[in-house]
Amino acid sequence: MPLYIHLSPAAQARVRDWYREHCLDYEWWDSDYDHWKDKLSDLGFTDADIKFSGFCCQGDGASFTANVTRHFKLPDPIAARIAEATAVAKVQRRFAGQTPVVDLSYELSFRIERDIHDRYVHPYTIQAQFTLSCGDDLPEDLATQLETWSEELRQYLTSQARDLSDQIYRDLETEWNYVNSDEAIAETIIANDWSFDEDGDFLPDRRRELQAAA
Repeated sequence: MPLYIHLSPAAQARVRDWYREHCLDYEWWDSDYDHWKDKLSDLGFTDADIKFSGFCCQGDGASFTANVTRHFKLPDPIAARIAEATAVAKVQRRFAGQTPVVDLSYELSFRIERDIHDRYVHPYTIQAQFTLSCGDDLPEDLATQLETWSEELRQYLTSQARDLSDQIYRDLETEWNYVNSDEAIAETIIANDWSFDEDGDFLPDRRRELQAAA
């Protein structure tokens, strides 16, 4: 039972083709996923769920969904307007004989979401969505300013998430090209000490051993 290195070039090529057809159904992308989940978390995209399709169709690509934990500084004009409105509201409440407690708070959260109606997973299937809650005493003009600012952040996060998705796809494609390369396949076969007949086929007993070990 010759080893891979003892086969003819034609037989070696046949072995590699067999490997590509039957031995690449494992989750070879796991290390890339782990790397990118850590990197996304560092960038404020937590609990990322990465998906991809590739690498030969027009609709192929990668993308992720995630919670956005990044904090954004309130623009100075809006912060100044909130401080002013708070002071005015407190004075008005005192004159009205009410407690000076006012609620001009806001709560803003973002999430990267995928279009559930799209059967693809490329970058343009995802976008940032936001939820904005405003305090009961927030003036309408301030609520509008906060809404506009939130929309600007939404567009920024959408663009960034799509750019990162492109990078993820490029890394996955590089890894796929490597695991499919003649060099990587030969290294794996040699490391496993698999034997073949002279034509490059597994012998029946070796096939059964391989299947039992899978």
